[in-house]
This record gives sequence, structure tokens and C-alpha cells, in this order.
Amino acid sequence: MNLLIYSHGFPNPVEEHRSAFVRDIIRFLPHDIKVTVIAPVPYFLNKQRGKSNISIPYFRTESLGNRNVEIYHPRYPLLPKNYLRCIVGFLEAIFTLNCVRKINKQVPIDLIHVNWAFPDGVAVYCISKLTKIPYVLTEHQGSIADLLNITYYNMLLGHVYRGSRSLIIVSESLKKPLQLVKGGTPKPIIVSNGIDTNRFQLVKKSLQLTKLLYIGNLIPGKGVEHLIRAISILAADGINLQLSIVGNGQQREALIALAIKLNVAKQITFMGIIHPNDIPALLLDHDLLVLPTLVESFGIVLIEAMAAGLPVLSTLGGGPQYIISPEVGVLVQPGSAKAIADGIKDIMERWDAFEPQAINDYCKQHYDIKDICKQLTSIYRKAIGAR
Repeated sequence: MNLLIYSHGFPNPVEEHRSAFVRDIIRFLPHDIKVTVIAPVPYFLNKQRGKSNISIPYFRTESLGNRNVEIYHPRYPLLPKNYLRCIVGFLEAIFTLNCVRKINKQVPIDLIHVNWAFPDGVAVYCISKLTKIPYVLTEHQGSIADLLNITYYNMLLGHVYRGSRSLIIVSESLKKPLQLVKGGTPKPIIVSNGIDTNRFQLVKKSLQLTKLLYIGNLIPGKGVEHLIRAISILAADGINLQLSIVGNGQQREALIALAIKLNVAKQITFMGIIHPNDIPALLLDHDLLVLPTLVESFGIVLIEAMAAGLPVLSTLGGGPQYIISPEVGVLVQPGSAKAIADGIKDIMERWDAFEPQAINDYCKQHYDIKDICKQLTSIYRKAIGAR
């Protein structure tokens, strides 16, 4: 089988920390599946990210597992401030079509796996119409309901979903938003994101909870400001915890200012971006991972923490509520600093009940990437057989 993975989220030399789970899947697919990647990038992405000294080649190869994967980075125009956002998928299609045709001419493509209905799914829908190459689609976008509530996007994405041989969703939480699609969608298949659980060592459990960890973008939707306020609430109650914040984004300076204003700056370390390879070691130096997100389709950092045996705290904001059970962590209402503080207190009170080995076992049972790839392989083969 010749599989083309199409994803603007695939990591590139400028954005090494993008959706690495897309890349990780390739490592564990059967070797009779030949994988090629198209990862479109906007023109001048390096300048936009302040990395003019780093270039993104049009073509490169990368060793993933025991295979060398050909990766193409065709450019497409992307205007600032989401201007003309509604046509981005069509622009991707126009500027990547020749790349798909070139690959298909060299080695005929049996199937395209595209991640995210917008904008990539729109592009692949158009390309599939022109090339007759079938595709399967994985929807990850937690805020997809916001798009589907707009008539134009509802109509457009309805065509994209219905055009797929299989519609995959990463969490039960995405079923309800997809019911908004006028004209319906194929019955979605839930295939969770997964990780290589063998990358993670088991944490040595501390006698008490003292060190918290957040990993993610510093943007409004992640709710980090509520976590900082929760640290302040706990401090007022005489509970002084340390918090490491890993990541970067538009809210960074505002969050630093908030920590200073609330007199908790000494308790919070802003670590910036770290390489994904360093996350397993970082987890070993903490007691609890907190993901205070407002809306989330999945939350891969949660399962990474569980692989190391850490308990986790997150919100009833979508995907996390289908990941976290009482045995591995706590769920709280999103957008509430008090709820986060109360959740942390709950974990502290039940600290002895959280056993690293049991949490690790739970993670392996539900989110080992080898099992996820077996599910995907079955979907690929059925999609090809459906022709």
C-alpha cells in the first residue's frame, strides 16, 4: 500500500514542536505500507516565526523507525490576521496539487490520510476530486463547532466529511459537534491519539504533592491564567506549590505579569519551549500535570504524563473527560481558578491512592501507539477495498 499523509501540522525545521503525533504514527505502521508526507507551509514561515536563519527545504527525507520517509513542503500563500481565511483550503489545494500528481506519477498513491477537515481536509477533498485518489480524514479540532455554526463552513466541511472513505475522530467529545453538519457525515470511528509508552520512565513518587507542570501553548484557550490564579488561591490557604510552565505564545508576557501581580512569581518558572525528546525527563521531576484548557479535542500531554506514572488534572472541556478516570486524576469545570485549586486539593488529600505503576498500566492499555496504528491500518485497508 502506498499511503500519502497530508498535514500542515507535520513538524518542519522551523516548527519542530508541531503536531509530532502525526509523525510518530509513521514509526509504527506495518512495513508493507510505504509512507510519503506532504506538509504544506506558508510562504515566509521562517520570517514570521523570527527564524530567518533556518530554511525549510521543498523536499527532504527523515528516518522514522526503520524506514526513510520522503517529506515534501510545498508553499502556499497565507495572509496575515486570518484575512480570507475561508479560502485557505482552496489555496492549499492549488499550490499542492502538482506535488501530489508528481508523487502519484512516480509511485501510484492508494490512499491519502489527511488530518483536520479545515484547511487540509478542504485541500484534499479538491485534490481527490481531480486525481480520483481516495482519502480518510481524522478530525482533531476541539473548536470545530465554532466553524460548523457558520453556514459557509458547515456546507463546505459537510462535503469534506462525506467525501472521506472513513471519518476518524480522536475523542468521543467530537461526536456532538459533528451532528451540526447539515446533510450528515459518515459514522465517525474513534481512534485516540497514541504515544510510544516505552519512551517514558516511571516516576519515583514523592511523599507529597509539591511540583506542578503545565505543557502547552500560552494562548487564551489553554486557560493558563486560571491555573496561575489557582496557585494564588492555594497560597492564600497556606499551600505553597511550585509550578513549571513549558511553552510559548501570545500570552507569555501577560501571564508573567499576572504572576507578579498575584505575588506568586517566585513559585512559577516559565521554562519556554523544550524539545519533545526532553519531556520524559522533565516529567520525572514533577508530581502532577495540569492542563486547564477551556476546549480540547484530546490532550496528548495528559497521556504522556500518565505514561510516566503522574496523576493528571484537567477540565470537562472535551477530550480530557474521556481520558481521565478517578484512578488517574481529577476533572474540574473549565475557566475557574477555584475549581482548579479545589481539584488540586482533592488530589493532595487522596495522594496515597495514586500509584505510578497503576497509572502507567492504564495509559498502556488505552493509548499505546502500537495499538492505535493497528486500528489505523485496518481502516486504511478497508478504505482501499471500498473502491
